[in-house]
Amino acid sequence: MRLGISPGGGVFWGALYLLLSGREFLSLLAAAAAHELGHIAALVLLRARVEAVCLTGSGLRIDYARELTRGGEIAAALSGPAAGMLWCAAANMLGAGLSAQLSLVLTLFNLLPLGPLDGGRALRAAAGGGVSRVFDALLCTAAMAAGLWCASLGMGAGGAVAAGWLCIYTLFSTCKSRRDGIK
Repeated sequence: MRLGISPGGGVFWGALYLLLSGREFLSLLAAAAAHELGHIAALVLLRARVEAVCLTGSGLRIDYARELTRGGEIAAALSGPAAGMLWCAAANMLGAGLSAQLSLVLTLFNLLPLGPLDGGRALRAAAGGGVSRVFDALLCTAAMAAGLWCASLGMGAGGAVAAGWLCIYTLFSTCKSRRDGIK
């Protein structure tokens, strides 16, 4: 299995390292690792040989050698959030409350039914690409509207910036998957 890090992954995690305290960074790293290990464990159980793991600017990309069934694709997509919930409970019991909270946020975010997220992958496998694209458009519009509304109320522009990033990332991955012939 090859391990790699893209330039975007280095910049993203390097920026987090600089912006967060050591405790916050390690708490986030533990939550993210638990989530991704859930995906890898499911792929191993489904006998999809993991060929490469690459840290990118938008998360971890796991390349595997076998095409999965519809049920296998759903299981692989939802195994990350399931492992995240398990880590949330375990971290809470171990007194690592910050990591538990970050794991819960990461899990709920990844369950959104948007194309590049785990919820979107599960939705696409269950209902097809057309339904997934409708959810992408509706949720991106709602997220941008909510972010801009919060900014107009003086709550800061963080929500709008996050929603904008998510919309651009969703659009980019939809265009890339069409270009690569992925449905």
